[in-house]
Amino acid sequence: MAAKKKTKSVAKKATATVLKTSKTATKAAAPSLAAFTKGFPQFKSFQSFQPFKLETDMFKGNKQFESIAASGQDQADAIAKSSAILAKGVEDILNTCMEITQEAAQKSQSVAKTMMSCKTLNEFMDVQTKLTQASFDDFMTNATRISEKTVKLCTEVFEPINDQMGKSMKRASA
Repeated sequence: MAAKKKTKSVAKKATATVLKTSKTATKAAAPSLAAFTKGFPQFKSFQSFQPFKLETDMFKGNKQFESIAASGQDQADAIAKSSAILAKGVEDILNTCMEITQEAAQKSQSVAKTMMSCKTLNEFMDVQTKLTQASFDDFMTNATRISEKTVKLCTEVFEPINDQMGKSMKRASA
């Protein structure tokens, strides 16, 4: 951050020096230009000639360049924030998936024990039906959990980028 401020102050000093030099040169050239236009009436239109206008305009644009550079840095910061949010969110979703897998493994063990203890085919079919219903309910619950976390993550990831885009649009329209 200190280097950024130092660069800005160096650029401002250089710009000020060039502008001061070009103003001095313009004042020094004024008598010569007046003498030249006296001898050549067709050059009356050059009375308002400014020899260093191009350089002056170029260095005035330096402020715009600094603004663009700052905007680029702000955009990079927004992307970095979004990346950090994305990494944490993906980690959370993966942890949720691991929890779901562990729960499913524990349920599978208890269901296997229950099925092994069945004595009749009807009892086995009842356990199988209950297992299918419970599995479907668990699937829907877990799919909803992951879906909600994913939507929340997407919203949070794009929030810094959207904020920065809004700021950039305001700067561009100003």
